[in-house]
Formats: sequence, structure tokens, C-alpha cells
Amino acid sequence: MSWRARPSLAHTCALSLKFLCAAAHTRPLFLRTHTPTAFAETKEWKPALDEVLREVATTGQSRFTWGQLKGVIGAKLEQVCAEYHANQKDLNEPYDEMIKRCLSLLAEFPNPPFTVQRLCELLIDPHRIYATSTRKVSSALEKLLTVSSTVATMAPAQPKPGTYQAASETQLKQLVGEDGGVDTQPMEVEN
Repeated sequence: MSWRARPSLAHTCALSLKFLCAAAHTRPLFLRTHTPTAFAETKEWKPALDEVLREVATTGQSRFTWGQLKGVIGAKLEQVCAEYHANQKDLNEPYDEMIKRCLSLLAEFPNPPFTVQRLCELLIDPHRIYATSTRKVSSALEKLLTVSSTVATMAPAQPKPGTYQAASETQLKQLVGEDGGVDTQPMEVEN
């Protein structure tokens, strides 16, 4: 069979989506039942929600809004901490207080914290680093939530005049042109 005879990935995905579409034919069934929005409505954890967190852990980006993602992260945080607490009760404070504190820290963020990628990494595979200690994993989660910077507010600082960075950016602007387009003049090269 030649490679041309095989169905394309787009064709295969289209067939899969047709199969999964609900009666309304507007939203695939998978998206209605396995997204953060569906989770917010049903509070039922699905393995696909791990994939949502895995996407954030891998890329630092999400297809979902922070409001949707926040609920999923909070639920996974509770799930991970409950699993650790069931195996080893080594906290120096009541478990409920620690969970409430972590969830309130998470709820305070209007945008994703800049640590959201690491937070999702830890929630997806906590045993990779913290074998059994509830105290250690809860401390790590709390540290990731006690930051003040969010993704949306992080922007590169303007370079100080006279620094190497300012000179580099000036040269870069000259190379690409002030309007961001490509300079049509050839570059002079010294021999």
C-alpha cells in the first residue's frame, strides 16, 4: 500500500469527531464530557482531565480559560494530597487546614501563576519526586502557590540606556527596520 492510499490524519480525525458528535452536531461528545467545563458541572474526574493537566505541564499553555483550569487544578490537588495523606499522616498541622489554605491560595489568582507549568507537572506525577511524605508534597504545592506573579502580568523589562542589552536591541531594530519589516538594504560586511 502506498502512502497516498492511506487516509490522512485530518481525514481520520474528522471521522473520529463525526463518530463522537452528539445529537446537536455542534460539540463533540468528548469535549462535552471530558473538559474542565464538564468537570465543573459534574465534579466527576475523568482520565482526560489528566491530559489537560499534562498539556499544561508539557507546554505551559492550555486551550481552556484559567477559570476552567483552576477548578481542575484544585480538584487534582485535593486528590493528590488525599492519596498521600491516606498513606502517611506526617503533617505538622491538621490536614483540612492545609487543604483549605492551598485551595484559597489557588482561588486568589486572577490569571495563572507563573508556576502553573511546574504545579501541573507535580500534580500529574507527584511520586516521581516525593515518594510518600504528605508533608513534603504539600509543602511543595504550597510553595508553588505562594507566588505573586501571574503569566499575564509577566513582561520583559525595558533595557536600561547604555547597557549591552539596550545596544543589542537597537542593532536588532536597525536590522529588521523600525516597523518590524525586513530591511531591503544589504548589510555592510567588513573584510
